[in-house]
Formats: sequence, structure tokens, C-alpha cells
Amino acid sequence: MGAGGGYLLGANSDKLLQRDTTGAERAVQTAQTAPATPQQAANATTADINNDGFVTLDEVSAMKQAGLSDQVMIDRLRATGQVFELTPEQQDQLRRNGVSENVIRQMSDLNRDVRDRLASPQNGVILKPPPPTGR
Repeated sequence: MGAGGGYLLGANSDKLLQRDTTGAERAVQTAQTAPATPQQAANATTADINNDGFVTLDEVSAMKQAGLSDQVMIDRLRATGQVFELTPEQQDQLRRNGVSENVIRQMSDLNRDVRDRLASPQNGVILKPPPPTGR
């Protein structure tokens, strides 16, 4: 996760287990070329605003811009069933976009049961942020 210059923040278990790099690249490209809007965020039911199986930086930022409370943002992030691993660079970007420390801090604990199951040795999934990309 965390590919594409830090746009990718979370992925669902199917995407992680199948190592859906093509889907991740598409999600990052969409985040860069057609970022989620506050209106889309307001109308969405989860933080995966475009329902592509990934949560990107623009989607979390759009929820904040839509005026959603911290609790609503956390509930929508949890509702994705996704696992989130944020780099310090991603955390800083979210802060610059007005996302609260509370939301940022709680993201790493969301869906812990999914994270623990995925990180089991038989799955071979390593859940840690990638090194900074310099972007």
C-alpha cells in the first residue's frame, strides 16, 4: 500500500491478498486526475467514495472538506473494512488538508482484526508503510 507518491492509504483484504497492483495504480491515477469532491464525499456511505476497493488521500480529504465530523469520518473509514498504514508523509498531508489528529491516529487501529488476519504468515502480506518516495 502507499504506492503512487503517497496517494494510496488503504486497501481491502481481497486487494491486499491478491496484490492488486493494477487496481492500486488505477486508484492512484484517479486520485490524481479526478480527485473526490466534497459533494461526492457527502453522498457516499463509506470512505471508499468511488467504490474501487481502495481509500486514497483525496477521499479522506474530501470527507473533511464536506464538513463530516471526526466520528462520521472514522465510521466511514471503518465501514470500508480496509486496512490503513500511513507514512509520516501521508499523515502530514492529511494534517495540511485539515484532517484531525484524532482521525489520523485512529486510522491505524481501524479494522485491526482484518490486519491481524492478513499479517499471518500463511498470507505472506507485509503490512507496513513503504519508504518515502520523495514526492
